[in-house]
Amino acid sequence: DFDYGGRSEYQALLAALAADEERAALVAADVTTEARTGHPCLVLSERRDHLALLADQLPTDVSAELLTSEVRPSERTDCVARFTRGDVDVLLVTGQIALEAVKTPRASRLFITFPFSHAQKLERISQPLLTVAPGKTEAAIYDYDDVNVGPLHRGYDKRAKVLERLQRKADEAYNGWAQL
Repeated sequence: DFDYGGRSEYQALLAALAADEERAALVAADVTTEARTGHPCLVLSERRDHLALLADQLPTDVSAELLTSEVRPSERTDCVARFTRGDVDVLLVTGQIALEAVKTPRASRLFITFPFSHAQKLERISQPLLTVAPGKTEAAIYDYDDVNVGPLHRGYDKRAKVLERLQRKADEAYNGWAQL
């Protein structure tokens, strides 16, 4: 919940969302469930403080690493390599870094935890999930709809349309492959 009064409060809304411990606990519970059942997870946010809060909510038996602009480029490569090898269950990453550095097909779960509605960005970030990889039999994208906050809900609706289109494309590709 956020008493949103218009565009002038949008940054305050984003700060409140990034600091919302109850919401972070719900997201972390979803990530934990998927990670514990063997699904490599990418957790996406646009704010480093939000990712840090989410990481703090994860239990110690779930191995996780933060991948943000604060991480040197050489270390980003090492971090992605650890995730790709299976040494890390969860990669918490900002959108820009995900676009630049995360190209591993190992990911089978994507958690969109922060609002954005750029279709091309969503498609590019989702690409690792749609890529075939050894041991990957399915992929899932979690998106969170903050229905009580108008601008967040509208962003969710935009992403839902893009995700529906991506699902159709993935289903068509799979059906074509299955016919071979």
